[in-house]
Amino acid sequence: MRTNGIAPDKHTFPLLLKGFSKLENENPFQFYAHIVKFGLNFDQFVRNSLIYAFSGCGYLESANHVFDESRVQWDAYVGSALLDMYMKCGYHKDACKVFNEMPVKNVVCWSALIAGYTQCSKYKDALLALKYMLSESIRPNQSTFTSVLTSCAHLGALDRGKSVHGYICRHKIPVNSLLGTSLVDMYAKCGCIDVALSVFGKLPTKDVFTWTAMISGLAMDGDALKALNFFSHMLQSGVLPNEVTFIGVLSACSHGGLVDEGRKLFGSMKQDFHLEPTVDHYGCMVDLLGRVGYLLGELVGNHLIKLQSNHSGRYILLSNLYSTWKKWEIDAGIRKLMKGKRVEKITGHSWIE
Repeated sequence: MRTNGIAPDKHTFPLLLKGFSKLENENPFQFYAHIVKFGLNFDQFVRNSLIYAFSGCGYLESANHVFDESRVQWDAYVGSALLDMYMKCGYHKDACKVFNEMPVKNVVCWSALIAGYTQCSKYKDALLALKYMLSESIRPNQSTFTSVLTSCAHLGALDRGKSVHGYICRHKIPVNSLLGTSLVDMYAKCGCIDVALSVFGKLPTKDVFTWTAMISGLAMDGDALKALNFFSHMLQSGVLPNEVTFIGVLSACSHGGLVDEGRKLFGSMKQDFHLEPTVDHYGCMVDLLGRVGYLLGELVGNHLIKLQSNHSGRYILLSNLYSTWKKWEIDAGIRKLMKGKRVEKITGHSWIE
């Protein structure tokens, strides 16, 4: 374009920035100098694109700098991108300030706020935001409900989840793969495995996340054989597993005492699917082998403590193994070691509507 003597205009850089922000390990700074050079840094359309690009690439300070210079006409999509970035960085008050200053709060803005609360584990705030959104007569979309259902799942808020599902059905909101996965996950985590299976069966398309949600739900429900059966069906349908899928199937093997099957699946991660096992997968194997008294469970448990010496779950996992084997003195020693290193146990909690 430049070699042909054609100067870029206000439509050129927004298109470039939109495409560039989707690339990994890249940043939009190289365009900024050209934007200033051609005097386009005062164009609102270009500025909005810059804010969106900086936010999407993680350059919050730069996005905020451009944002502060162009508050008059910024649009909902740009504000939502900045809000999302603040939430991801843990700046909840700043994110809420951006939201409150938005001149027009459409479904994109509200969805960004609810998604941000969900990502930051502020699940009650996410549900409260939905309530305010509906009171403003803003109709939620698939993206909104995906975040809301995730919050319901983590809170164990079955009644609220059912209410959301009812709204989706009444208003005939199309259930895509992402929304369907959230429904399956919510019902499974709330203990309604039969409803989760029913929702799963009605979904027209199922990706790896949908299959993983169902497999993990069956594993949590203690139905190891059905979880492994679903894993086989997933492979037969041409969907390849990811790391989270294997946490689900290995957990199923652990709960079902399926040692040989668990070891085969663990070995297949790297050999057949080129997935590198993480500490979570090793943790599943510790639990699986420890339940049947394998010495390997003890060895891996000690190795996990070396890898993550400040992770309370690793100490508790090994402590539980010794407790299962009635090795009380060693169990007490593990807990004493944990206390000596000032590793605190993270307390779980649940809130049911």
